Amino acid sequence: MQKENLRMFPAYRNNLDTMKLLTTSSVFQEIVKDTRVFLNIPEGGLDCDDEVSVRKWTDEMRRSLDEDIASPVFNNQLRKIYEKRKNKEIDEVIAKKQLYLLHNSLSWNRLRDSVDFIVDKFKIPLNFDENVREYIIFNEISAPLKNFEVGQWVVSKITSTVLPYLSVRIYSKLTNKELKQIKEATESILGEKLPKYDGIKNIDQQMKLDDWNRHKERFDQVERKKYKMTAKEISENILKSRKKAQKVYDSTRGLKKLRKKRFGIE
Repeated sequence: MQKENLRMFPAYRNNLDTMKLLTTSSVFQEIVKDTRVFLNIPEGGLDCDDEVSVRKWTDEMRRSLDEDIASPVFNNQLRKIYEKRKNKEIDEVIAKKQLYLLHNSLSWNRLRDSVDFIVDKFKIPLNFDENVREYIIFNEISAPLKNFEVGQWVVSKITSTVLPYLSVRIYSKLTNKELKQIKEATESILGEKLPKYDGIKNIDQQMKLDDWNRHKERFDQVERKKYKMTAKEISENILKSRKKAQKVYDSTRGLKKLRKKRFGIE
């Protein structure tokens, strides 16, 4: 990696050293070997530059996965687990474990689970998962450029609207340079994507004035009849002054304006 890129990604070199060290472990190599055998990957990994071979292996994996899922053996085992759960021969916890083991026998899931197992067993940061996967398939030593991620955007479960929120994932202890990078990244996103809400002066008082203004109708216990309070009366009751009646109207208009601005509705 060029020097300017190393300055942009100060964690890369240390991460690469960690990945190199990991490959010297005989335990790691044994796991990689077993996984490659199961996935029909050559002992030295696939040649990433050989597009024909990579495509052929990928197509074979997909075909094998489709066959496994459609096979009578897989579906019979799946049906038995659900039947046992339905008949209360096994509980939910056992059923989930059996389903996990069954699906673990599928090719692509085996690759995923091998990667997860390596990350867990060797206590390496979670962001190494893709690099471990690349090593298993291609025998290529690579490493994460950064030890953090900033900015995750999700789609609403109710509508197709993208819900903006800022998520920061930190995978290991960060250097001062990385902390500075997070600050720069978050500030740029915060300024463009996320809303900013200032405090609302006297919000409780404004809410009370607005509520009384919305519900002016009262019942006179003496006269035994309904009547509507004036703004001056509301002001006297809440603000202890009949001269502040304008604040009653201002509160209702002000809250309406704020709701429109912040929520898009009144």
